[in-house]
Formats: sequence, structure tokens, C-alpha cells
Amino acid sequence: IIDAMDTEASGILEILKEKKHNIIGSKHVYSGKINEKPVAVFISGCGKVNAAFGATILLTQSTIKNVVMIGVAGALKNNLNIGDIIIGNSFVQHDMDARPLCKRFEIPYEKESIFYADNTLHQAIYNAAEKTGRKTISGQVASGDLFLSNINQKKELATELGDALCVDMETAAVAQACKFANIPFGAARIISDASDNSAHIDFNTFVKETGILCGHDYDGHLIQDKAYLRYTEEQLKRDWIGGAHWGVIKAVHESFGDTNIELLGSSCWLAKNRQNWFVK
Repeated sequence: IIDAMDTEASGILEILKEKKHNIIGSKHVYSGKINEKPVAVFISGCGKVNAAFGATILLTQSTIKNVVMIGVAGALKNNLNIGDIIIGNSFVQHDMDARPLCKRFEIPYEKESIFYADNTLHQAIYNAAEKTGRKTISGQVASGDLFLSNINQKKELATELGDALCVDMETAAVAQACKFANIPFGAARIISDASDNSAHIDFNTFVKETGILCGHDYDGHLIQDKAYLRYTEEQLKRDWIGGAHWGVIKAVHESFGDTNIELLGSSCWLAKNRQNWFVK
């Protein structure tokens, strides 16, 4: 599993059993088991070069059988909302432009512009995402070393690409590396902002709130049969408590004060009473 940021990977790391931590070339790699299956989680950093480096590190290991990219993405289509899940079936680098040597988006001298997800892995990821109850769509993911916050940029790119549903900064690079290595690849991206910016929220806050999605929700539940959890200041010093990430709870509380707020699409609620944190 490759993630650009550790906040995006927080849910996965929480359910990773027998966890071990290594540093390769300044990058953090975690290994362990999920549902008794061996898993490696690579925190690549943002951008295509970082992502390709992460893929290369993983692909040099003979035990790697599949590679999955997870994280957030910006919507390119008007029918997508914050919290929707995109399961990538194809991937393109939207900042690849070597005209007039070749067409826009095409890699020079390789005559390729689109890379495809492995069908079996794509379906497995799609099925897991659907179980969250969130809107889940299969479609193309576009990647480039640009953070697209300008509406006109998004519209132009959506028109030129046609099929792309969302945009990020890493996925297509990993897809290309996996094709070279003949390793099955798949990807899941959660929408962090709407195509017209009408539902825009702070990106860093969103990442903190939705770091739980790829781990807890794909695992089926968040609180694990506990109706309430009371967090003391001492408990808050820990990383994970009872299946919930306190940083998510604290971030939402700081954003919304004492107002009860439903965490994006999940069954987790926040309230504060004196010195204790409560989660329902």
C-alpha cells in the first residue's frame, strides 16, 4: 500500500497487526498483517517522483504481489461530492505534454498515455469501498505535480481529458511503475474538494478527518461495539484509543467548538464535557 502522507495512512496503520517500522532512503515503511495477510505500507511523500520511488522500493521486493495506492483527490466532475470514493480503473499523467513530439498526455517515444488497473484487484477494492455505504464510482484518475485549486484549470483539464473523474499528484506514476514491473495495481481515492470549489474545505483538516476512512471503514466499523469512549488527558497522549484516532476527534472539535458534528459520512460523533472526550 502506498500513501503520500502519514495522515492518509492512519486508518491502515491502526489495523496493521505485528507492525514493524523501517526507514528506507528517509521514507517510512511499515510492515505487518491485515486479516492474517502480509502487508507493507510505504509513506511516499507528495508528487510523482516520490510516488515512483516508493513503488520502486516495494517492487524490488520479491514478496510483493499487488500494489494499491490510497489517499485523497480533487473532483473534476460536477456529480462528485466530498467523501465520495473513486476506484481507479485507468490512470493518466495530466501534466505530461511533449507537443509537438507527440499528443498531449502521451509519454514521448513510448506511445502510451493511459495505464490500467488490474481487473481482479480493481473489483476487490470496489467491493470493499461499497461496504462503507459511501457513493463509490469506478473511473479514471489523473495525476500531476500540480495542486489544482483554480476552477478554470479544473474545467480545462476535465474537457481535455474527457474521462477523468478526479485529480491527484501520485497515482498515475505508481500505475506506470507497476506496469513496467508486471505487478497488479489498483487505487482508491476519496474526494476532498468539489469540481467548482463550492464545497471547498481546508485540505489539511480534511486529510486529518478522513485518515480513518481507508482503515476503519473498509474494515467495517469505527468504534467496534463501544457505544461511548471517554478520553482523559493521559489517554489523549496515546496515538490510538479503542479503535478511534484521537487526532481526528480533536481536529474536528477545534474546528467546530462544542457543536456536535458528524464525521464525514461515518457513525462517529463528537462532544466535549469538562475534561473528557466522548465519542458515540
